[in-house]
Amino acid sequence: MYQTLSLCSTSMESWAAGINNPPICSPHPKCWLELTDKQHRYAKNLRCYYREWERLDRPCAFWDWLDTAPLVSLQECPREKLQRERVAYLDCDAERLPYVVEVHSGHFYRPAHAGGERSLFSTSEGDWIFVMSPARVLFCNRKRKASFHHTSFLGGGPCLAAGQLIVQDGVLSELYLHSGHYRPTDQHLHHLLAHLRTLGVDLTTVSVDAQRTFKVARAEGNAAKKVTSMMRSAASVLAFLESKAAAARRGSVFDELRATAACRRPSSDNGAAAGVGADDGDDHLARLTRACQVSAGDAGDTAEGSFAAAPLEADASATERFMDRALAAPGTTSVPRADAAPPGSSTGEPIDAVSAELTDSSSDDEAEGG
Repeated sequence: MYQTLSLCSTSMESWAAGINNPPICSPHPKCWLELTDKQHRYAKNLRCYYREWERLDRPCAFWDWLDTAPLVSLQECPREKLQRERVAYLDCDAERLPYVVEVHSGHFYRPAHAGGERSLFSTSEGDWIFVMSPARVLFCNRKRKASFHHTSFLGGGPCLAAGQLIVQDGVLSELYLHSGHYRPTDQHLHHLLAHLRTLGVDLTTVSVDAQRTFKVARAEGNAAKKVTSMMRSAASVLAFLESKAAAARRGSVFDELRATAACRRPSSDNGAAAGVGADDGDDHLARLTRACQVSAGDAGDTAEGSFAAAPLEADASATERFMDRALAAPGTTSVPRADAAPPGSSTGEPIDAVSAELTDSSSDDEAEGG
């Protein structure tokens, strides 16, 4: 119990630290091979070759071993498949322009191009993925496995949120924070939903997969995220996340829990030395209950209060500036690579610190989530 309290306290403190600043979501280490590969071959295929390179006790630098004659070919992933499956990486604003989606008065639009009019945005068949850049510009496109993933939009750079969505005639209906490349958390979902609300999106009509938010195990495992999803109203999910953020800001909740646990922890003399009785523990629990109650009238404990310290930039102006920049300087790259650049030598050889991540064959299906 005491270890659980310590872990929960650390988690909540981490949550509180990110309340006022939008958390940056960097690519997961399982994708680093794909990012550092000049050809951007599919990460899952590269990991097969990396594991074989490890089995051979690293005869030379990984990229030299992989791409120098005689070329290696594996039965589980033939060389032809490795070379055929390459992920698109958009490296400048001009390349990203066709994927921009604007939000005006709660509706999603494709922006106007070449003097035309903007049009309502709709997703069609298949999985449609999105990424929100650090400048809060939204990019959407249909996912193409081993060809176009979440990291494609920003050329492997960091983002504020990533996932999948369903939009019909400009109206957002479903939202899934599923991305094996970025692995977004509740903090990213919190900021995304709050931002959509500021743009006029009616969250009461939007369904969100809240399985991870409410920590409910998937009966069929992680490989079937869409099949075993736990859909809830986006408005109710945001309210839950706001309450969680408010509890984190209070700072005393887990101090109270630890004190209560200490009162109830058995000792050699049944607590006589500490001078604490059972009634004291019950009083402590009552105080804890009162401390955990979030007053709806306390502006500092609402989402508006938590986001007041970090004003959200208007989506329209951010998108307009992006489009102006893309059209004026189409060859200029505006989004840098991830802050936590994949480690390695000048030859691109991954170091031992991430070797376990890259050689771990578990959860490969999770990494395919975009």
